[in-house]
Amino acid sequence: MSSTELRLQVLARHLQTDKAFSHNTLARQSCCVTDVSQLAGPLLQGQVAVITGSGQGLAAAAAELFALHGAKVVVTDIDADKAQQVAVRIRENGGEAHAICGDVTTDDFPERLATGTVKQFGRIDILLNSAGFHWGGMLHRLSKKRWDALLAVHCTAAFRMIQAVAPHMRDAAKKEMQSSDRASPRTIINVSSTVGLHGEVGQVNYSAAKAALIGLTKTVAKEWGPFNVRSNAIAYGWINTRLTQVGTALHLNNGLPDAHGTHFMDPHELHNHAEFLAHRPQIWHQDFYGC
Repeated sequence: MSSTELRLQVLARHLQTDKAFSHNTLARQSCCVTDVSQLAGPLLQGQVAVITGSGQGLAAAAAELFALHGAKVVVTDIDADKAQQVAVRIRENGGEAHAICGDVTTDDFPERLATGTVKQFGRIDILLNSAGFHWGGMLHRLSKKRWDALLAVHCTAAFRMIQAVAPHMRDAAKKEMQSSDRASPRTIINVSSTVGLHGEVGQVNYSAAKAALIGLTKTVAKEWGPFNVRSNAIAYGWINTRLTQVGTALHLNNGLPDAHGTHFMDPHELHNHAEFLAHRPQIWHQDFYGC
């Protein structure tokens, strides 16, 4: 069985049940494999998804899949050309997409992104925090500049994005509950990493940022869960993206703790996890998925 199938097992089991999960459940059950991209019907029909870092790689693949299943997608990336290309590709395939370009680490961009999304599509149902890059080094000589840069993009930016969407997710849900006792489901998905769980040589800043992101995810789940806003994290291992290409050949030869066999997964093999978390209303307040 491939590593992709093993990872899909963790999530796909819950596509076949209506079991609700309580607050601090860590899902690790085995199951038969189901690919959510093969399920019939528009799983995210009419929902509005904001996906940071979606000009390329994993987030771009997720944006295209979300749109395929009916979501209106806001593509955002620091590279304006790449963000526009993804949005155009989605529209050419019959989906709805709008590009809002900028740097998630700047002071004004999270608010501008949230406001621009609501102006374009009227609401925000899904936030996928996936923006990031790698700039590591050994702990004893890592510069403060490198430390600060990775904490800013992988953790602080996600925190500020969640704050920026609060009026359109938590507060909007609270108003719905005041009028009808029930709020529409909304979801926040943070892309973490297995190095945030077990660490990695030469990646102290990246490991710390991804570990902090898991703590952020758990806290949002507890604070916003009562308003039917789910908060989840996906911890991926080695994926064949621009961020990892420099070390791919080396690690294929030497191996990695979280890379089984000799195949590093492509982003299109993994975007189903994010879509599952985005559309599955039975997963209530799930803190973390280790994939």
